Amino acid sequence: MNYTLTIGQNIEGYRVMEYCKTYGLNNAESYKVVGPDGRPALMKIILDGCYSAEFTEEVCELMKSRYSMPVLKDAGIMTVNSLEYRYVVREITKGVRLSEILEHGFTYSWEDAVRIVSQVLDALEMLHLAGVVHNDVTPHNVILDDFKAT
Repeated sequence: MNYTLTIGQNIEGYRVMEYCKTYGLNNAESYKVVGPDGRPALMKIILDGCYSAEFTEEVCELMKSRYSMPVLKDAGIMTVNSLEYRYVVREITKGVRLSEILEHGFTYSWEDAVRIVSQVLDALEMLHLAGVVHNDVTPHNVILDDFKAT
């Protein structure tokens, strides 16, 4: 499969290290990159222009919110092969994916399950209020920073 960026490519001051995933209906891709500071990060590029010109500003505000979202490192517009793409770069999220916990047969008390679901719904509400639809809410994309399953 052809991806927008190539391993080893330098773009906007970031070196592409690894392709991670294509999202939605092939409208976004993510890559592990190394930034100018030498630290690993995650770059997500939007492929189909489905976001408005306010995309970068909205993402910056979301990342600065009171929720424990990953820290935004950079956002903007890049040109690759004469095409423009919007992109964001954020810190790599630390924690354990909910899907990994469930695959290993761990369970949560109903109180903890309600707490987790409530936090996910709060985050989705914040996104929706900013006009952003996540479009890929699955246990694989829920990352817990405090693993207390039994």
